[in-house]
Amino acid sequence: MSSGQLKLVWDSPVNPHGNITGYELRWYHESASSFGSIFKLPPSLRDFRTSVTPSSKRYVFEVRARTKMGPGSWARASVYATDERRGEGCVL
Repeated sequence: MSSGQLKLVWDSPVNPHGNITGYELRWYHESASSFGSIFKLPPSLRDFRTSVTPSSKRYVFEVRARTKMGPGSWARASVYATDERRGEGCVL
């Protein structure tokens, strides 16, 4: 991962209601009352990388699984970021 990138990682649900047909990912400013874009991802993918601009704003990243019965509940994804000063990854 290069500097300024985030890697979001999540586990499959423990008890999905049927076969997982995909995932949905969203993020938003922690202080905002609404979320930004929702990304639809294939069922085989359980991580997502994105570039970020340095900012003092905190973001919330959430993911949920979809099945033929519909979407599950939103859950927070684990976020990994690159520490630009040391060139190391860290969990946020």
